[in-house]
Amino acid sequence: MMKRWFFGILLLVVGGFPGMGEVSAATWKSDLGAALQEAQAQNKPVVAFFYHPFYYQNPALKREDFLVWESPLVTRYDPDFIHVKVDVEEKSEEGSKYKVSTYPAVLFFDPQGREILALRIENEPLKRYLLAERMKSVLNSIDEFTLVEQQIRKTTTNPQLVLSYAKGLRDRAQFDQSEEQFQRLFQWPGLDEKTLQEAKSAYTNLVFFRASVDFYEGNYDRCIDQMQRFIAKNPENEAIPQAQCLLGMALYESGQRKEGESLLQKLSRNSKAGPFQEQAKRYLEEKKGGSKR
Repeated sequence: MMKRWFFGILLLVVGGFPGMGEVSAATWKSDLGAALQEAQAQNKPVVAFFYHPFYYQNPALKREDFLVWESPLVTRYDPDFIHVKVDVEEKSEEGSKYKVSTYPAVLFFDPQGREILALRIENEPLKRYLLAERMKSVLNSIDEFTLVEQQIRKTTTNPQLVLSYAKGLRDRAQFDQSEEQFQRLFQWPGLDEKTLQEAKSAYTNLVFFRASVDFYEGNYDRCIDQMQRFIAKNPENEAIPQAQCLLGMALYESGQRKEGESLLQKLSRNSKAGPFQEQAKRYLEEKKGGSKR
């Protein structure tokens, strides 16, 4: 379901969205591949706006988006980014490639073309404050990770540096490389307890991040395997309800509906499961409602 996202009388005449007929401070490209190549050449990140034309049949939504992109809070960062808009009706393969499921959505890529998944804007209203904050965070993240990458080439004897490297790789969906760095830390001789606990917490985030990506990409078997192993190895972990919820949904989607539904029903009755109690309820209600139609 598409999310709903007055700049003045002028917009009623011009109407639109950056790159769709009006003057914009940013130059909007329409080819994501070309934008990523230019970003690498200029050493700049990419901000990619994914939209569906059907969404903009409502002129009010056009004006709202125009206001967001034209806000001074946002345009102050325009010179630091390569801008691209992706019409998913014309280029459905791009939406599929990056698993964009709701529109509009904003994705950010570093100069090497790696999406910074942790900062994606999707399944939430696009507001100027949110967009500005994310653009600033992208720039900070790239600066920090560039420095870490430079330092890690010179020395690998600093566990905090390795931890920062592992986190940065995780946030860019470089899961295998990130896993290698975390495993290095877990085998680190004499690693202090504080760093070890921080590494374990960050690694847990990696497990769920990776499993969630697998789930939304339709790799249910891999998601199931990861969650089952996590639950078996960490029976007392506070993230168990989250693991059970993701496991139940993956089982259901993979065709093991009886097992998935049983796990989710149990979770929906667990008052100690926090937000995952409600999430399990909503998922089951949606599935049952869909099966009646």
